[in-house]
This record gives sequence, C-alpha cells and structure tokens, in this order.
Amino acid sequence: MTDAQPNGVAEPPAEIGPAGSVQAWRRERRQALLERRMGLAADVRARWQSAMDRRFAEGFPQLLQAGARVALYWPHRGEYDPRELAARLRSHGTRV
Repeated sequence: MTDAQPNGVAEPPAEIGPAGSVQAWRRERRQALLERRMGLAADVRARWQSAMDRRFAEGFPQLLQAGARVALYWPHRGEYDPRELAARLRSHGTRV
C-alpha cells in the first residue's frame, strides 16, 4: 500500500508496472476504504450524513424546486444514505 496525502487520499504506485499491479492496488484501496467506512462510530456517521445532506441542498438549490427531478441510489455497505435527503426533496415537490 502507498502513503496517503494529507487529505487521506492514497496515491497509486509511482511505477505503474503491469496491469495486474494497478488492479491489485485498486482492490487493496477499495477494501481499506470499505473497512474504514464500516468502522466509523454511529455518531460520526450521523454527523457526516447531516453535513452531506446540507451540502447537497445548499449546493444544488434547484433540486428544492417543485417539478425538479433527481435520481438517487440505495446505500450499500456504509455509503452515504440519501434517503433523508430524498424525503426533504419530496417535501419541496421534487420528483425522486
């Protein structure tokens, strides 16, 4: 595994090498990030969830207009859960 940047994002190997090494690096990174995400405390996840909901609503105010349409996904393995945001959007007339 490689060292992370100050923002916590890992850089791929400096020497790419054969395709298999890049695939192995990506597989390792995905697994490490999944473990990190799944290991978050419930209160941390709730704070991040609220912050992301606010950012989406503030960053895309057009979604809060009646008649707007948006597609969301069902969360998987500790991913951001857009269901509360979806409820807020529907309350403003957005088609989800």
